[in-house]
Amino acid sequence: MSNQVETPGQAFARQVRESRERKPWSQEQLVDRLREMGVEWDRATLARLEAGKRKASLDEAMLLAAALGVSPQYLFLPRSNEPVQLAPNLTVEVRLARDWVRGYTPLNEADERSFFTEVPDDQLAAAAAMGGFSLETLLKLRGGAQELVPDTQAEYARGMVERMRDDS
Repeated sequence: MSNQVETPGQAFARQVRESRERKPWSQEQLVDRLREMGVEWDRATLARLEAGKRKASLDEAMLLAAALGVSPQYLFLPRSNEPVQLAPNLTVEVRLARDWVRGYTPLNEADERSFFTEVPDDQLAAAAAMGGFSLETLLKLRGGAQELVPDTQAEYARGMVERMRDDS
């Protein structure tokens, strides 16, 4: 990859192609998988997308991630550690962008209270652990009115630990 900073759209086009090639699938094989999922694409449509000449809707991005069997975030954020340009005047390190997409931490100057208010209860414990916050701090940021069900916290934390073990 060049040293040019990518946008999520540029990363998406490249990542769809690279993910498809790692399978290894031809464009026609991915199109066949999309058709099995109920979407009528042709090889030319996929080729235009992979070349960056066609943008994908959010629905199409989710569909392509499902068809390829990958998390959507790995399609629209670069795999490298290069910065990513989220907007013309907003470029951030890809690690921060990943944590933001995962719901672990707000972007640079975002309001933490607003950010963590939108994190679903069943993911707040993971956001606290992965974002370097205490659960109590996040609950206070949310206004303290909401409490998590202890079993949900424990179950989610166990799942996170198991997934981290699987990844290592």
